[in-house]
Amino acid sequence: MIKTIIIDDEPRSIQNLKLLLERYCKQIEIIATAEYPENGILLIQEHKPDLVFIDIEMPTMKGFEVLKQVADVPFKVIFITAYDEYEYAVSAIRSAALDYLLKPFDIDELISAVAKAEKTILAEKVVEKVTKDTVNHLLYNQFVQKQKIALPTLNGIELVLLENIRYFQADNTYTLLQMLDDTNKVVCKSIKDFEAQLSEKGFFRIHREYLINLNYMKSYVKGRGGYVIMENGKELAVANDRKEGFLAFLIQFWGL
Repeated sequence: MIKTIIIDDEPRSIQNLKLLLERYCKQIEIIATAEYPENGILLIQEHKPDLVFIDIEMPTMKGFEVLKQVADVPFKVIFITAYDEYEYAVSAIRSAALDYLLKPFDIDELISAVAKAEKTILAEKVVEKVTKDTVNHLLYNQFVQKQKIALPTLNGIELVLLENIRYFQADNTYTLLQMLDDTNKVVCKSIKDFEAQLSEKGFFRIHREYLINLNYMKSYVKGRGGYVIMENGKELAVANDRKEGFLAFLIQFWGL
């Protein structure tokens, strides 16, 4: 639904527009109306609508002036007016209005203006979501890459950066860590313990034998369970009973 506010100093005009929108533009949700520009400013700041229909000529403040007062709130504008004058159309365009409607409203023009608004608003929301997801993912990866894991050794404890681990491989009660520099570390700790520790840090156990770092996964190849190809060319099997969870994790992790 497109959250919409109507600002017009004529109550009958507001009512008429509401009726037309409710009848012909079902995607519109009218969340507020205002007969005074000053009230309209407060409503916009409070509700942060997707779309505003606003009269150009009002006694105390022109529609253009209202927009200047709420320039920090992102929304789309459709100007409405009873005056068919070229100067208003030019001003509307300069104010980045989506459209310009004359009273009394032509139904086809109203439907067209709303459809244009819907297309623009939805497109911007998709871009906003993708951008937000990308930023969150980058921040998440940056956070993960700064973390370390403690490995028990014969001499004590060794701290290793998570970003330096490609994957873990089970070896009975031991676990082999395949490192970014192509060396291996063997730790007396089960892969199940590492799985519990790293499940929310970009690692996924694709098989009883493998716990991989998704940052070093190159691709996934379909099959009964399928297999992943790591950036170093290593192919690791995905267990059939882990395939569904793995694909769901990929969608969440990469924002697919």
